[in-house]
Amino acid sequence: MEFKKYIFLLLVLMFSNCSQSTGNKDKKAFETNQALWKSLNIQNYQVTQSMTCYCRAELVSPNVVIVRNGQIESVNGEKIYDNVTPFKTIDAFFDYVKSTTGQNPAHAHVAYNTTYGFPTSMYFDMDERMADEEIGYKISDFKLLD
Repeated sequence: MEFKKYIFLLLVLMFSNCSQSTGNKDKKAFETNQALWKSLNIQNYQVTQSMTCYCRAELVSPNVVIVRNGQIESVNGEKIYDNVTPFKTIDAFFDYVKSTTGQNPAHAHVAYNTTYGFPTSMYFDMDERMADEEIGYKISDFKLLD
């Protein structure tokens, strides 16, 4: 019986160390990629954004977002005047990833662009016992603008 306790304790320690190192790896990837993005000081760009969620169809379909001087200028060719939009700049995506991972989601995945460092896909499931609160984002077709 004593042997089983030691095996159980060993397994608990092994798995807790794995989750810590994964969290540290994710944090390091975030910090490295955010530093790369900031070092490039890119203020004018175009991306295609889409969401994976239980939300309005226009958010799920791909949307072309143009950012000038670090602010969203237009979505699908329509000017944005008041900054009230569900779409995000890349800087806002970094803020979102930091904030959301800080809430200890049940599942999280973030992938980064190897050239510029911005997040290319994000998925968060905050509570695996809750249905339909999962959310994901995809950023593609990045283009630098003059």
